[in-house]
Amino acid sequence: MPIFMQTLNQQKSKPTSSNYQMLHVFMALIFLFLNIRSLHTHKPIFETLLLEEKVNAFILNETHLKPSDSCKISRYHMLRHDNLHIAQRANGGTAIGFSPKIAYRQHHPGIPQLPEHLITTIYYQQLYITIATIYIRPHQAIPNSFFTHISNNHKNYIIMADINIHSRTDKEKSDFHDFINLQTTGIIHQLSKPTRPCSNTTPDVVITSMNIFRKLLG
Repeated sequence: MPIFMQTLNQQKSKPTSSNYQMLHVFMALIFLFLNIRSLHTHKPIFETLLLEEKVNAFILNETHLKPSDSCKISRYHMLRHDNLHIAQRANGGTAIGFSPKIAYRQHHPGIPQLPEHLITTIYYQQLYITIATIYIRPHQAIPNSFFTHISNNHKNYIIMADINIHSRTDKEKSDFHDFINLQTTGIIHQLSKPTRPCSNTTPDVVITSMNIFRKLLG
């Protein structure tokens, strides 16, 4: 299962493959995880990327869509959790999309009182896998309840989240890693490249259940 991670922030052309973050392969699924920094702005580049990489599912953060915005991605079913800033401007936002061959269901309405997040489950090759994402701004506390909810209720899961971990204090980073290791069934993956190349930072985390981790190791 390759997981490609890339930011389109301030990109003037299509991202190159050298900027992707990829995990090992199992089964034949390709997930693309992006901090897209406005889906409307980068939609043409994004659709080209999906086509060229033959992506089965995408996970987006910072979509910057209003609930009233109409935005469809060719050849994909897309789920959204939009957010409006106090000034009625689009802000943050998450989205998950699946190609038609992927059977999925959305867990609705998710977890009350949490920022933009989506929880879905796909059925692929006789295996149920929960795909989840959440967007947490730098000034917001990391909601441990989101991760325990996924861990306690789903056997096989992949969480691709923008929690702005790079902007946290060393203690906050350490506490989060300890929490995942001690209080959940999750494994935090070490990302080898920045997921936001324009600033050379890694605000994102990828967490999988132990079952999925073993499959990634092959």
